[in-house]
Amino acid sequence: GQQYKQQASAFAQNFFGRVLNLIKNPVTAGKGLIMEADVKTAFLLIAFQGIFSALFAMAAAGKLSGYIQAASGLADGISSGLGGVVAGALGMPYFRIFFVTVCFSIGLACLLALLMMAGHLVLKIPASFQQMISAAAIRSAVLVPAILLSILVFELSAGIGVSMFVLVNIWGFSAMLVAMSAFIRPEKMDLFVLMASIVILLFTFLTIFIFSKIWTLYLPDLIRTALKSMGDMSWQQLLEELM
Repeated sequence: GQQYKQQASAFAQNFFGRVLNLIKNPVTAGKGLIMEADVKTAFLLIAFQGIFSALFAMAAAGKLSGYIQAASGLADGISSGLGGVVAGALGMPYFRIFFVTVCFSIGLACLLALLMMAGHLVLKIPASFQQMISAAAIRSAVLVPAILLSILVFELSAGIGVSMFVLVNIWGFSAMLVAMSAFIRPEKMDLFVLMASIVILLFTFLTIFIFSKIWTLYLPDLIRTALKSMGDMSWQQLLEELM
């Protein structure tokens, strides 16, 4: 038991030390991560970022819950039995939100790795999935502090917090691509820039497309059922209705 605790403690120290190193030195530490192509470490980093993304999603769900309750008159403190039932029915599915967001985040990282691997194959640049998932993990690691900051800003201003959460991906992509460029031969660099741009555009499009299919999982079951009975409605239309 004691030996297991020591091993777990050493692993945790090594892991968090690695995260901190990637945050402080995303390019130099990222190059090492790609060279090692350690899938286990890469997936742990990606899952770590997924957990923080899930915390942001839960904070957003809490804010949305307040809007929904205010719109339904529950925010005025309805104390009747019916009010309690309705309030419970409109409760946000936080566990589902956490689970879906973590899976969604990990899935997107794998999608990004596959797109980058395909791009490398088109350019005839040797690259394995292990290396590309490690590259995707660079983006995940540097996003962690940015997501934490986004959560704090979100509590002050929902719009600015969401915008920051989206825009900080620029930092993650930049760190990942600069680290990857160290392994690209000079004569392939121009094509690499073009390929990376196409990959990011495809990744963004696919992310939006996938989210458009799963966004109702972030809503209370009562609202999800109501939406199904109303027919297809986009999340933009729902936001317009709530506002």
